Amino acid sequence: MESIKKLKLSDRFWQPLESVVRCSRSTRYCRSYEDEAHLKSGVARVLHGRDSGRGWVQSLSLYFAGMSLGVGTFFDALRSKRRLAFVAEMDGALVRQSDAAILDDGGDPFAEHKELEKFHVYATDGHSLGASAHESPIQGKKRAVNHIFSLNLRTHTLAYVDLCNAQGRQKKEHEIKKLKSLEVKTLRMGAPKGIKVIHAYDPAIVDYGFWSQCKRSGIYFITLEKANCALIKCGDIDYDRSDPRNKGVLANEMVGPSAGEALRRVVYEDAESGKTYTFLTAEMTLPPGIIAFLYKCRWDIEKVFDQNKNKLGENKAWAKSQTAKKQHAHFICIAHNLMRVLSMTLESHEGITDEKSRQRRDMRKSTAGRKARINNRTINPLAARFDRPTQRCLQFIRWLRLSLSKNLSYSQAVHDLRPLMRSYLK
Repeated sequence: MESIKKLKLSDRFWQPLESVVRCSRSTRYCRSYEDEAHLKSGVARVLHGRDSGRGWVQSLSLYFAGMSLGVGTFFDALRSKRRLAFVAEMDGALVRQSDAAILDDGGDPFAEHKELEKFHVYATDGHSLGASAHESPIQGKKRAVNHIFSLNLRTHTLAYVDLCNAQGRQKKEHEIKKLKSLEVKTLRMGAPKGIKVIHAYDPAIVDYGFWSQCKRSGIYFITLEKANCALIKCGDIDYDRSDPRNKGVLANEMVGPSAGEALRRVVYEDAESGKTYTFLTAEMTLPPGIIAFLYKCRWDIEKVFDQNKNKLGENKAWAKSQTAKKQHAHFICIAHNLMRVLSMTLESHEGITDEKSRQRRDMRKSTAGRKARINNRTINPLAARFDRPTQRCLQFIRWLRLSLSKNLSYSQAVHDLRPLMRSYLK
């Protein structure tokens, strides 16, 4: 009992990261600024939304007792390629550890669908941050920084893919160009042999030749059909119309360009709005209702981006070097994943959930069902049953910031959190 009273919230929050650092073989001793301290300071800066790097360094000694760090040391570490390799390694290790813990805890919302057993499913997209204060202009203007992230739709862990880098006279590197330059293993997201990988992506991903190459490596994309696709229908693909998961499917077709491999087109009607959506994919085996639902889940990554920008305040790059930009992206992922693990721990060990957000989701579902019934339509059960938070609420983030800054005990921090998660502040 005494050990529980002495446990700090910071101990519980940082424990997953500390455990992967202990297993690393690439960390090096640095008397002035340890690798673990660099990891924690970068993640803490994300959590606390400090716009100024200099201001963050000045407050580090208050946040981490005994840490004395110069501004130059912090920015030198951000420019260090060795530090980037270390941060990337720790980010990847934390994702794997978190995924395993969440799945072992029964946190997979797709487990009931046997057809998805051999698939890893992700929402992948580009996300822009404003230019850093010292950014070098391109054609007379500072350009936004665009990163590509992937959200594991089973576990909601966030992974970094790569930086879309504009150089010289190039204003912007398009995401599809960057994706085509990546190694296959990067887009496979660490999936073992025999596992297929699905990325739900916005229409920027449409490139039929690229899709064909990816398919040979077990990588598939789901996206919306562009208005100018000009695909030719080759035939209909049979599907189980009695399967309730296919509710709303209007067509399941084989289509293709004038030259190239055949694709699949799923036409789906949303029961609430009556709007028709047309999805494209090279994946041919899954029920069409699941194809439509996986794309609907792509919205989760947009909610995570909203959390990072509007709740954590991550609106612009920290520095101008590519190395620093990539480290920043990794820190964003680590912060998200540590919050994800902490919220899972609070739910499973303390029974604390975001009740107000759940009530809001229930109200949205009730409204959607009512609108569908008015127009003699039925909500697809995949959407009707699916229920999980897509981001941490702002009250949780404020609580975490304050609890870590004050170095509160775990028991006190949990006591403070309970009322915050039951209702909105009046």
